[in-house]
Amino acid sequence: MDIVTSLAKLLDTTFEFLDNDSNKNSKEDVIEIKKELLKVHSGIVLKILDLEKSRNLLQADILNNEIKGTSWLQRNWRPLTMLTFLILITLDCLGVLKHPIDPQMWTLLQLGMGGYVVGRSAEKVIPDVIKSLNKNK
Repeated sequence: MDIVTSLAKLLDTTFEFLDNDSNKNSKEDVIEIKKELLKVHSGIVLKILDLEKSRNLLQADILNNEIKGTSWLQRNWRPLTMLTFLILITLDCLGVLKHPIDPQMWTLLQLGMGGYVVGRSAEKVIPDVIKSLNKNK
């Protein structure tokens, strides 16, 4: 469950509590509390969207840098890797491989590719982020 959905459920639960609360709060107070909660919720959602936008821009920048890289291998390692796995999957489906691909290999593949991509991304992005932070000081 993503954070926006969790926040919405928390807000709904809070509103239900406020609506069913038989304590000292007047209807006007409850309305004011709900308004303030909605403002906070909106602010958090906007911040999350900004962060998601920044993350997507950084990912696009990383891919563009790889595509424009000077090394042939730098530009083509992802397609080569995916082509290799496509061949392995196809050979496995056709029963050509001596030993079928183990289900644990799929998990390892997912973790390995995800970790490698994140690691390389961080390696390329962190210096730019540090430069940017230093400029803002």
